[in-house]
Amino acid sequence: GVCKFLQYCPLVYDALLVGNLPITCGFVGFEPIVCCPTNNENGKDITTERIMSKLTTSSTERINTQTLIFDNTRGSLARAKCAENAEVAFDLELSAAKAGPMKPMEDTMLSFIFVVGGKNAEPKEFPHMAAIGFENEKNEILWLCGGSLISDRVVLTAAHCTFNQNWGVAKWARVGDLNLAETNDDAMPQTIRIVERILHPDYKKPSQYHDIAIVKLETPITYTVWARPACLPVDLPDIGYGGAAVATGWGRLDWGKR
Repeated sequence: GVCKFLQYCPLVYDALLVGNLPITCGFVGFEPIVCCPTNNENGKDITTERIMSKLTTSSTERINTQTLIFDNTRGSLARAKCAENAEVAFDLELSAAKAGPMKPMEDTMLSFIFVVGGKNAEPKEFPHMAAIGFENEKNEILWLCGGSLISDRVVLTAAHCTFNQNWGVAKWARVGDLNLAETNDDAMPQTIRIVERILHPDYKKPSQYHDIAIVKLETPITYTVWARPACLPVDLPDIGYGGAAVATGWGRLDWGKR
């Protein structure tokens, strides 16, 4: 395949509309770069007609073939902030041609490949992922919950993750890690104390409604390719009812496995 901006790859865009997640090459600012399949015989792009012929009738009925238009106003603040964070975390080398109309990816991007799907997360694949920790009686940190980094000092998490009946309030957050139990993995963890926990005002245990909270960190994290805030997908179509999503965390891969 060839790395291209999403709107220049009809195959990937149409597949995304019916719930098939693409493989992404990375981002330029917050513009997604996807792996666009090619015809292996001559290297040319697969045509839209060939794409549509491969879709089932039931899938075709659900496809919106309207051209994807990037709205410069919708999500402009989120897009700008995400680009700002990316510039801190990555070294991007873009040719002067990038200032003109977007085209197939021919620029050099010193970033990394985002792999979507599978069981184990790749290093740097989910740099927004944070672990929430509690202290036991031996002052050991128990990583019992997860969250998403949304700024250099704020983690979005579940309200039930701010307190544990056995260990009290959540006291630590870790970002930039891959395997919480190992130190020889491809990661650069940062562990920072939590100084404030703000729960949704309507959250009441044990109900699962309004189960959302933010925790504030004592000091800002350092943005790296392993750790930076989550970005809102303002330039991607909504997945809609019944669409597929990806859940990340430090759970178990299978019974008896970590």
